[in-house]
Amino acid sequence: MNQFRNYGFGGMKLFTPMIKYLIIINFSIFAIQIFFGNFKIGDATVLNYIVYYFALLPFDMESPLRTIWQIFTHQFLHGDFLHIFFNMFMLWMFGREIENRWGPVKFITFYLLSGIGGGIFVLISNAITPSLPTLGASGAIMGIMIAYGMSFPDRSVLMFPFFIPIKAKYLVMIMIAINIFMGLDRTSYGVSWEGHLGGFFAGYLLFKFGDQLGIFRFFEGFFKNAGGSSPGSFQSKSTSSSGFANVYQATSWTQERQTPPQEAASAQGKKVTGWYMNGEEITQARIDEILDKITKSGYENLTEEEKKILFELSQKLK
Repeated sequence: MNQFRNYGFGGMKLFTPMIKYLIIINFSIFAIQIFFGNFKIGDATVLNYIVYYFALLPFDMESPLRTIWQIFTHQFLHGDFLHIFFNMFMLWMFGREIENRWGPVKFITFYLLSGIGGGIFVLISNAITPSLPTLGASGAIMGIMIAYGMSFPDRSVLMFPFFIPIKAKYLVMIMIAINIFMGLDRTSYGVSWEGHLGGFFAGYLLFKFGDQLGIFRFFEGFFKNAGGSSPGSFQSKSTSSSGFANVYQATSWTQERQTPPQEAASAQGKKVTGWYMNGEEITQARIDEILDKITKSGYENLTEEEKKILFELSQKLK
């Protein structure tokens, strides 16, 4: 039973690596805001300093470098418990399957760049009409939402707070429309509609062109050079319904090889993964076929054998 402790239904992880780390980091920073925010340093509180230095403020010509880190750090601050709770819940709800499909390096790159895109929209808006400091992961979350909607457009999700089933593509359209309306009506009531729209726009561009421009490949290489490897990372095409990877490299699942994989590939004219289950090689084509099926009809419609293949695959890639 212990081997299934960290998994949800069907052997899928309840918390994928990057989502787990993001939730821990965000709640840890929020705890610092809550428990130490009222402590005073001189004439100002700790929370005042946190907001001044790490929330996203309107661009200041006297402190231009501050904007460079604020466009990143504002994603990890939140205003109150409901703010962080719903952001982290949406991250888990929509991001889990995206990270399972892309791998942690591509996922965190997409997430952070979407948040930065949201921050850029906020800065542009502030240049026209200065506003209060902006904080929260909403821009990054909106990027994840549009990635989910474009990856699984016909997947039904429950729309909060009415819990009415709605296709993912329509939910994304509704969210975009709401934020456009708030921008036009100027009644955001403390909601950063600029950050939301910026996250949507950045997420869309990254999803469509990120692989073509080599953005994700660059960060894959960066992490490999920095840490020696990027565990669990995959190279996938954003616009393709197939593909955790083009080529997987690992040792075999069993020692039941009867011929070297290179010879088998030469004889049969197919890509080799080097992985076997029950004496049969699991080819790249077989893996892509399973991933296509997830995209079209969802993980829950896989056969038990297909679920087992993905489960064993995830174990080997840890």
